[in-house]
Amino acid sequence: MLNEPLSPTAARQLIRKLAAEGTVAFSFHATLRMKERGVTPFEIFDVLRSGVVDAPEQEGGTWRYPVRTPAMRVIVAFRMEDHLIVITLWRLL
Repeated sequence: MLNEPLSPTAARQLIRKLAAEGTVAFSFHATLRMKERGVTPFEIFDVLRSGVVDAPEQEGGTWRYPVRTPAMRVIVAFRMEDHLIVITLWRLL
């Protein structure tokens, strides 16, 4: 069980680990946004592997972690310590 909220450093380490292991799911909302914005799963995984993790925010009882690169911002949440879900995303450029 995760003791949230995680620090940005701890969240970054866990996000990168889960992205490397492939234990990432996409919410229905994120899937729609990917189609609308022409974003591929490869681009999302690139953000998760190399992006900066900002301070988390709590919404609806869930801690959400923003991950950003110069080109994109992805919001993720942990469902367990071994499962990550992409909530939403948008391009910055």
